[in-house]
Amino acid sequence: MKRNHYLLILFITAALFTSCKKNDFEYENDYDKSFRAWTDFKATSENSYYYTVSTVSWTGYRTETKITVVNGEVTGRSYTAKTYSGGAASHEVTIHKQWTEDKSTLNTHTEAAESLTLDVIYDRAKVLLQGRKKDGSTTFEAKNNGMISVFGFSADNCQDDCFNGTSIAVIERLTPAKT
Repeated sequence: MKRNHYLLILFITAALFTSCKKNDFEYENDYDKSFRAWTDFKATSENSYYYTVSTVSWTGYRTETKITVVNGEVTGRSYTAKTYSGGAASHEVTIHKQWTEDKSTLNTHTEAAESLTLDVIYDRAKVLLQGRKKDGSTTFEAKNNGMISVFGFSADNCQDDCFNGTSIAVIERLTPAKT
């Protein structure tokens, strides 16, 4: 009888240990590979770079926010809101709003992407991707030389402009002339 108790305790313990494994998330391998590419880039660029966050609405309204980071600190942000007129072939651009902030005026405008470093972007992406979404789906892409290009959430049954996240069009190191 005592032997059965020990076997039962051993079985329960084994079940607990196997069920308490690492909390994987859907894009874990892609995220890890992208994060390694980011840390390599960060080291070779001396943590000085710019990246551009872009948005596109189904109406054709587009925005671009360029964030400049020098030595790991956000030092500038510029913003453009525009539409293309006359169809895709004409490429006539109408600028609706445009501005630039430097270190002394940073975050004085309310529209645009937040002034964040890519370290913070990667942290936010990981938190979002680890959360389980029952009413939609998460997305992660790394098309900027292996670094993050898209992460976010889209609700199920949403019709227009459903993406809630960040889309990074370009990540480039700053050369000494650009700093």
